[in-house]
Amino acid sequence: MPNIAKENAARAALKLVRKGMTLGIGTGSTANIFIDLLAERERTQHLGLKCIATSEASAARASAAGLRVVGFGAAPRIDLAVDGADVVSKDLCLLKGLGGALTREKCVAYRAQKFVVLVGEDKLRQELSGIVAIEVLPFAVPAVLRELSAVSKGACVRCDSSGRHFTTDNGNHIIDARMAVRQPEKTERALNCIPGVVENGIFTRADIVLVGGEKGCRVLRNKKKFVYRPLSLRE
Repeated sequence: MPNIAKENAARAALKLVRKGMTLGIGTGSTANIFIDLLAERERTQHLGLKCIATSEASAARASAAGLRVVGFGAAPRIDLAVDGADVVSKDLCLLKGLGGALTREKCVAYRAQKFVVLVGEDKLRQELSGIVAIEVLPFAVPAVLRELSAVSKGACVRCDSSGRHFTTDNGNHIIDARMAVRQPEKTERALNCIPGVVENGIFTRADIVLVGGEKGCRVLRNKKKFVYRPLSLRE
C-alpha cells in the first residue's frame, strides 16, 4: 500500500478519536503513521489520551512522539483500538501477525469497545487465505509443527534476518502455516487448543475496516456485532 493510501486510512481513523480516550495502538508501518498523526493531534489539541501499545516498538515510537503510554492492565476500558492487517476477507475476518505482535494485538483488539483496521485495496480477499502466524512456546515448537503438518504443508518456524528463530516481545517463537481458513472462528479456537500454542493470527473481530486509496478512504462496516465474553468457571 502506497504511503498516501496508508495516510488516508490513518487520517480517517483519527476522526474517531475523542478527548480522554484510552486507545489501543497497533504495530507495523500503517500503525506507525497513525501513531505519528495521533501524536501531532495530541500536541495541538491536548486531548489527554492514554495509549496501550501492542509491541515494544510501538510503545517506544509513541513515547518518543510525546504520547502517554500505559500498561495493558492500567486502564479499566479501551475505547478504541487501531491496527493494520495482512489479509481481510469479505466477512471482515483478518489474518495478522507478519509483524510478530499478534498476541498483544489480539489482547487489545478483542477487549476494545471498537476495533478499527487500516488496510489498502491489496489486502482485500474474498476468502481468508494465506500465512497464519502462530505464536508458540519455544519448548513446544517441534510438537506443534508435527500437529500442524496435518493441515498445512510446509509450516515452518519464522527466522529473522540473521537466520535465528524470530523471538516475539513475549519471548516466544512463531510458526508460519499457509492455509485456506474456511471456518475462521472454528479454526481460531482449534489452533489455540494445541498444547504449546500461545495465540494465532486469525482475528474474527473487526468493527470497521478503513480501506485507504490514493484519493481517499472507503469504509467497510461489520454488520455482525462482536461481544467479548470472559470465560466463566462457575458450574
